[in-house]
Amino acid sequence: MHFSLSLIIGALLVVSGMAMALPKLRHNRPKLIHHDTTPDSEIPLTEWGCTGHQLDECAVQEAKGYLVEYGKKFSVPRRTLKYWHNENRTASWWICNCKLAKGDPLVADEFEQVLDILEDKCGGRYRSGWVWSKEWKKTINVGLATDPEGDVEES
Repeated sequence: MHFSLSLIIGALLVVSGMAMALPKLRHNRPKLIHHDTTPDSEIPLTEWGCTGHQLDECAVQEAKGYLVEYGKKFSVPRRTLKYWHNENRTASWWICNCKLAKGDPLVADEFEQVLDILEDKCGGRYRSGWVWSKEWKKTINVGLATDPEGDVEES
């Protein structure tokens, strides 16, 4: 009995010692490096595309206002596509966070940068299109709103 009790006590000490060491092992793991978006950073543009629609300025700004308000409280979860449209469903913003391990903040300045990029690349302010940043693993798209079935609504 004494021998069994000694083994049990010894085993408990070993297990508790390992448990105390685990936080140190976890702490020493390498951390994933993320390229966070910040209000002062420029979108590292990888690709862009024009989708050929002239959008209404008020509709685009209204939809952008909804996503900025959402972004004050929430980020876009990892591996998620989120979209916002104006009340009349004539313009939408889509944000695809393609990161595998981290949510992505919604930074208002990025959306103005997207409008600037699309103005330059697509021939006018409030033209529909998208930008992709491989470094940020993020796509931002502004275009016509879609209905719940996913069909494009022409305005």
